[in-house]
Amino acid sequence: MLKVNLDAYRYLMFELIDNIYQHSEFKYAYTMAQYYRNQGFVELGFLDDGITIAGSFNKNTKANFTDRNNWEAIDQATKGATSKGGEQRGYGLSSSISIAKALGGDVLIVSGYGAIYINPGLRQPYLLHKAHQLRGTLISLRIPLNSPRIDIYMYLQ
Repeated sequence: MLKVNLDAYRYLMFELIDNIYQHSEFKYAYTMAQYYRNQGFVELGFLDDGITIAGSFNKNTKANFTDRNNWEAIDQATKGATSKGGEQRGYGLSSSISIAKALGGDVLIVSGYGAIYINPGLRQPYLLHKAHQLRGTLISLRIPLNSPRIDIYMYLQ
């Protein structure tokens, strides 16, 4: 029998789709959810052709992220920094990553020239070559089917 963390999946879907609308200034955006029974995981994907995470920070704050440090913008966003005003804002992506990690999942975020891969034991940033930049943002979560049941409220900031 498949254990489903419906609250966790609902939160992840809502929060990451909302981030696209709130921050990306996209023309096109896509979401994907795929159940891989034989491989033992569920994959959730979010892709937009917007202004990138660094672009959102640069446009809406005093940040000045360049192509060479796009990964730093992603890193800050995953730790609660926001490109919108307000002290109680900016934790949706961070909380989403905490939930994915609690479920034993992996997270890949690619935006502009930067990328970060996160799993429960690793946080690895990458700087992409100009030929491999992404015009927009991709967030991919891979969650094992045998993930533990969690109370998502323990992971919200």
